[in-house]
Amino acid sequence: MDSKYTEIVKKVKGLLAIANDRKNDEESQSAFLLAQKLMLKYNVSKEDVSDSEIIEEINEESVTIFKKMFWWERKLATIIGDNFRVKVFYRSKILDGNKNRTSKIMFYGFERDLEMAKEMYLLAYEVMLFHSKQYIDYHYKQTEKKRTRYVTESVKVSYINGFLEGLNERFKEQVHALKKEFDLMVLIPKEVEDSYKSMSTDFGVYKTVSPPIEVTAAFKDGLRKGKEIDFTQSTVDTTDYSSIYGKIIKFNQGASKGLLGKIIKIEDKEMKLLVCYDRNSGFSPSFYTWELPFDYPFEFADDVVAAQFELNYQKSKDE
Repeated sequence: MDSKYTEIVKKVKGLLAIANDRKNDEESQSAFLLAQKLMLKYNVSKEDVSDSEIIEEINEESVTIFKKMFWWERKLATIIGDNFRVKVFYRSKILDGNKNRTSKIMFYGFERDLEMAKEMYLLAYEVMLFHSKQYIDYHYKQTEKKRTRYVTESVKVSYINGFLEGLNERFKEQVHALKKEFDLMVLIPKEVEDSYKSMSTDFGVYKTVSPPIEVTAAFKDGLRKGKEIDFTQSTVDTTDYSSIYGKIIKFNQGASKGLLGKIIKIEDKEMKLLVCYDRNSGFSPSFYTWELPFDYPFEFADDVVAAQFELNYQKSKDE
């Protein structure tokens, strides 16, 4: 195990410890998601962090608000569920006592999988609408046809059909590659299947039917675009670091060895730190700000060291 890999493992274990301490709040979920993304990026084996395994809970998550549900939203939800370890179901209600039925998409599974699945759904949703709109504009420009609602819908339906098919193929390729090192994204866990079966005994059956493809060129372009986009890499690189703001870290190598730092903020993968300089020189510790890349080797300080850091900082402010 090389030194860089060892440092990444320490970071992951520290993040999982944060998640274990407060596993029911937003900080916990953010820490767990960041740990999973680091595992993905650096191919960290699950066995190397198994002593920090979090106790997982099965839950449900709203993915949309109550609204009129389009066929492609249901199909996208199914694709995400099939590839990211969650079950999909719908909650419905009738508004204002009339017959206008609205629904919202729900994901069901382990909490860490719910976070990833929802993020992927929202990302794919936005990307799909963006590219379908671009293609519609391109279609009218190329054909010089007059804009009509019928033509617009025909092109949009055909493009989205192709995009979703390409997206499904792309996800399956990426998930297959990811699960070679660890089982972050594999089949839906048996515990989730059993729990869902128990809670869904009175659910009805809904079959999503896709509209026919009327514009072949739009379908082919959507298929190509859906296959091209690297959603997994986008998710890995778009990281929420808020769960570790305020945490005390320590450095164990090079010129920074022995230093402690408090994470103030992380922007563009750069950590802004409040660093404590204390070489046991007989003088009070001094504090200053420093910026380092998040990839710089560090580990999280234990509670005793963190408490001493805060005490020293408070004393320095009082002097």
